Amino acid sequence: LYGGFRRLVDADWIAKLVGRQRASGGWEGGVPGIGIGENPHTTALAVWALADYSRSCPFGERQEQKEEAGR
Repeated sequence: LYGGFRRLVDADWIAKLVGRQRASGGWEGGVPGIGIGENPHTTALAVWALADYSRSCPFGERQEQKEEAGR
């Protein structure tokens, strides 16, 4: 998403990401199902992906503006 390829992201991938969120609000790190708990890096990437996909993240808007200015 950060690289400007939002159009290539399937909505089903985002739905799957939302479905994997734990009750605590975080996302499991590593391989799902092996019980290592939430991982702050995985959680940060998930939040970033959701924000960028929903276009509510100002960083995503700035990236798009840069791309449009370069055309």
